Amino acid sequence: MTKAKLIWLPGWAMSGEVFSELICSLPECEHVRLDYSGAGTVEEFYEMAESAVEKCFTDSYLSHSTFLSEDASAPESRHIPLILIGWSLGGIIAQRLAAEKVYPINGLILISSTSCFVRPRDEAHLGWSDVYLRRMQTKLQDNRQQVIADFCDRMFTPSKRQSVLTKHDNPHIPADTWSLQALYAGLDCLRHQDNRPLLPQIACPTLILHGGADQICPPTAAQELEDNIPKATLHICPDGGHMPFLNYPTQFSDHLRRFLYEMG
Repeated sequence: MTKAKLIWLPGWAMSGEVFSELICSLPECEHVRLDYSGAGTVEEFYEMAESAVEKCFTDSYLSHSTFLSEDASAPESRHIPLILIGWSLGGIIAQRLAAEKVYPINGLILISSTSCFVRPRDEAHLGWSDVYLRRMQTKLQDNRQQVIADFCDRMFTPSKRQSVLTKHDNPHIPADTWSLQALYAGLDCLRHQDNRPLLPQIACPTLILHGGADQICPPTAAQELEDNIPKATLHICPDGGHMPFLNYPTQFSDHLRRFLYEMG
């Protein structure tokens, strides 16, 4: 399997700890987990991700003293592949970074994501109404815990909900560590970011992993991603919710490994 640097972008209100089990299953790779808890604006989400990519890209070259070799095809002159792994909101951010090509992204993995979260009524099968997110923002000031809890409840399939929500210190549920500004800005990103025009510009190999029972980003949104990203491959986990890696941990790790192996 190709040694790679994996940059993990979490979803709304979530910690990078949500990826802990997946990261442990890939000890050969280097891992960077983003923390959005202190972001104050939509652009800060993107700036934080871009800074992480820039640092990984720079470090990968500095760690190879022979990168200035005249033979650019020599193995020792190549930087370590950079892979963006975005879940939900993190996937929306990762799509934009991959499309803009400011730094070379060698692979993109989108977990339970969408190109455009908010949809009009005639596209309700692809996303949510803006009204719902506006209500969430209005309620955040007075009862942030309840807003997060209600959103969290939608993430899990009935078979997983009880076991996950009753487990203490579970990294798969929000730890309520995001600032109010970060929560609000994250919802703004979901409300306003529309990556559909950018999808054809994503040139790197892309793996899309999605739950067939996802109540937050419908499977039809994943199909839309595959249809419009040139080198995309979609795998649907039939009974998976918004966290399909909970329902299918082994299969998920296998998909990631196969994707990295094929890149090599």
